Amino acid sequence: MDDYPMDPLRAFNNLFPAAGYGSLAFEDLWPGMGDYDFNDVVVDYRFLTVTDASNYVVDVDLTFVIKASGAYYHNGFGFNLPDASALFLSRINALNVTGQEIKENYISLKSNGFENGQSKPTVIVFDDVFNSLPHAGSGLGVNTEMTAPFVPYDTIVVHISTGTEKLLESDFALSTWNPFIMVDQQRGIEVHLADRPPTDLANAALLGTMDDDSKPSTGKFYKTKNNLPWAIEIVSAFEWPVEKVKITDAYLHFLDWAVSAGSAYGDWYLDHSGYRDRSKIYDKH
Repeated sequence: MDDYPMDPLRAFNNLFPAAGYGSLAFEDLWPGMGDYDFNDVVVDYRFLTVTDASNYVVDVDLTFVIKASGAYYHNGFGFNLPDASALFLSRINALNVTGQEIKENYISLKSNGFENGQSKPTVIVFDDVFNSLPHAGSGLGVNTEMTAPFVPYDTIVVHISTGTEKLLESDFALSTWNPFIMVDQQRGIEVHLADRPPTDLANAALLGTMDDDSKPSTGKFYKTKNNLPWAIEIVSAFEWPVEKVKITDAYLHFLDWAVSAGSAYGDWYLDHSGYRDRSKIYDKH
């Protein structure tokens, strides 16, 4: 079942997630709790890996849909590939990354588009969310207050080409990617998903300060003492809280899920009876 019957270089489309988009949402006042509304950066994503008849990767299209920025801060967004294979690392200089939205001056990229100074392959998707979602003239941020104008979502497609290198999907390990934001154009302040380590360019001195209870020696990162995270990833579109409303007040089982380290209410984000306070969730598109 060739997806490209007329193209001798391409054969198959491989999608992650397999159906629809995944979603990320961040709280940017780490290592403090902040207002805990998880709307400071909201991004949907879907990855398309195209392989040839021998299952070697030809190119990768990483689609990101920037939906909301409920913050004063000019946050950036990127990811690294912590489980990329030794073969991938040995061939990384032959790969090429394009399509990022880099307009400020605090990010240093190699000539092929990967970030400098990183031991893991790292891609910066955008360096200022307000370049993608310009402020509408009223409200605190963008797309977080029902009384403020809606700003259309912005889509960025990052392209990774492999050239003549023979790499498999498993060499990329996209399914275990490590997304993060950089707070207010300060490259050293990163916010990651729970238990995902910072990159080499993060300021490690901030770990374990204020409300953060990171313990690198045990693999605990970006969680409070009772396991509350600063970033979430779900496998469907996320409907974020309105400005200054804690996610725990909008999603009534989020706290149960977080405190249990994910063992309870793993479906906390679904629209089941008793799961949401709809009046506290942004609904303007």
